[in-house]
Amino acid sequence: MRAVERTPWAERRTPTHDAMCLAVAMRPERVFGYPLVPARAKVEAPIGGGFADVLCWTDAPPSEREWAIVEVKTNAERTTGGDIIRQLRWYRERLGLPARLVLVVPPIWDAPSAMQDLILMAGVEILPVTYFTIEEVS
Repeated sequence: MRAVERTPWAERRTPTHDAMCLAVAMRPERVFGYPLVPARAKVEAPIGGGFADVLCWTDAPPSEREWAIVEVKTNAERTTGGDIIRQLRWYRERLGLPARLVLVVPPIWDAPSAMQDLILMAGVEILPVTYFTIEEVS
């Protein structure tokens, strides 16, 4: 999917990573609190000199639109909490709009709890990919 990444955290992506991005893109309204107004998503959205994994926005008039920058991390991707926070903030700064920062992880993410706490304390939401793949039961 990704041809080139020009950001300092560039790394190879896996089919698992791509499948997780697709799961978010199939249900972008869930980023904003399901159910809400319809939402749209773009995978590998160009922002600044890089590509956000998924960029989501509500389908609303521009003055009422909400934005979310979604970063996807698999258990195979080794990174620090600080790197994730810096990466998401870097994208938000270049987007130039207020945006929710969201990290999507596997159902069982093997990151240390201290790292997860750091990410949450920085205002980044952490959602398991199953939040986007489990069907709603009526």
